[in-house]
Amino acid sequence: MISSKKITVTAILLIAAAFTLTLFLMLRGARGTEAGGAAAWFGDDDK
Repeated sequence: MISSKKITVTAILLIAAAFTLTLFLMLRGARGTEAGGAAAWFGDDDK
C-alpha cells in the first residue's frame, strides 16, 4: 500500500509542474515568440 506521504509529495510535484508549465506558456504567449519566451526566462525584460 502506498503511504499517504508519497501521495502528498506526488501531488505537490504535479501541481508545481502544472503551475510552471502554465507560467511558461503565459510568458511565451505574452512575448509572442519562442525567443521572447526564452528571454523572459533569463529576466531580459528590456528587449
